[in-house]
Amino acid sequence: MSSRTGDFAAWIVWVLASVVSLFHFFLQVASSMMTQQYAQAFHLSHAGVGFLSSVFFYTYVLVQVPAGLFLDHFNVRKVLLTAIFIMAIGCVLFGWAPTLSVAIFARILMGLGGGFAFVGMVFI
Repeated sequence: MSSRTGDFAAWIVWVLASVVSLFHFFLQVASSMMTQQYAQAFHLSHAGVGFLSSVFFYTYVLVQVPAGLFLDHFNVRKVLLTAIFIMAIGCVLFGWAPTLSVAIFARILMGLGGGFAFVGMVFI
């Protein structure tokens, strides 16, 4: 691989990590803007909406240290692509969530992918 091709690939990975990290910040903020919709869709109290929103952050915080270890040990591109895929599955699943338990599982997947994406962006 030539140096020019390697530089282009590095830029692509950096841009992808940055865009996914930006998207993950939107996922963090979206829960505070849609509290009424969450309460109506899942028949939740304010505490239930708070719990549904917080599941993302709990997972996000807990996964950051293991994410750093994974990024140090394994290929950065593979780890980031897996994290992006997990976060995307969580977003789609959350959009189609028929019950609260499915929505909670989807928020966990979003937090898992978001934690890896943020640490990966900083790592790169």
